[in-house]
Amino acid sequence: MDKYIITGVSGFIGRNLLNCLPKDQVLGIYHQNPPPTHSSSLRIYVRHDLTKPIKNRLLKQNDGHVVIHCASYAHINKCEVERDLGPESLAWKGNVVATQNVIDYCKKYKKKLVFLSTECVFSGEKKSYTETDKKKPINWYGYTKSVAEDEIIDSGLTDYLIVRGVVAYGQGGIGSNLIQGLVSNLIFKGTTTAVTDQNVSFTYVDDITEGIFALIKHRSKGIYHIAGSQVATPYELALKVCKRMKIPQNRVKPVTMVEFFGKEEAKLRSKNAVLNSKKFSETTGRKTISLDEGLEKIFIR
Repeated sequence: MDKYIITGVSGFIGRNLLNCLPKDQVLGIYHQNPPPTHSSSLRIYVRHDLTKPIKNRLLKQNDGHVVIHCASYAHINKCEVERDLGPESLAWKGNVVATQNVIDYCKKYKKKLVFLSTECVFSGEKKSYTETDKKKPINWYGYTKSVAEDEIIDSGLTDYLIVRGVVAYGQGGIGSNLIQGLVSNLIFKGTTTAVTDQNVSFTYVDDITEGIFALIKHRSKGIYHIAGSQVATPYELALKVCKRMKIPQNRVKPVTMVEFFGKEEAKLRSKNAVLNSKKFSETTGRKTISLDEGLEKIFIR
């Protein structure tokens, strides 16, 4: 029976991974924000700044076989304003230095490393990306995640997984602001705006969490994409949410990325945030669900 160490358990994906496991199979790492109370019952947590070497006694003595590294500094705009700081930026420290420390820990204690990455390592010029496509990040966040990937590949670790996902959504909670934000605007403001010129393979969070465990079970190594099987624009997503909530669809105002983000910030977003999950499906025998299927799961709960 594999045991796990999960970083970033306060985040949306980290918390969902945590909740998939019995309490005696997992140890969670957080930095500033403790996990929500309903996630923390009888579980063991360690507070640690991953930009510092891992020397915590509980972590040094832990018998977990696999480290799933979800912790990340992921806000695109906040990352970008510090681009000129280079290695001194929070994004570099949170995404590159932290990953280097996790690599060192995994090498020293002989643990498998699973690294959660992003579609932002690509430019978005192509309609869809496979694992073998050349990386070309267009924002500082994506660049630091790309460097972190390279650090893992070049580290000498023989047992690692790099799992790239796209805009995770799911049932409520901190970090699940995609659906929650739409619903909140529609209920409390009566209206919302949504982008029409960006394609996204929105990914149901259970596909990511269960997919990671499936890859681990298959003893898979290397790079894998786990992304939703249906491509849609944020505007199309908003219309689907309206339909589920029985709210008039004319309450959603269609806008372009430039109108929504502004000219400069729009340049930091991929026009095609779309990953191909064929390799994952062929390896595990699993298929990711469509956006329509994911929304059905959310709104019938």
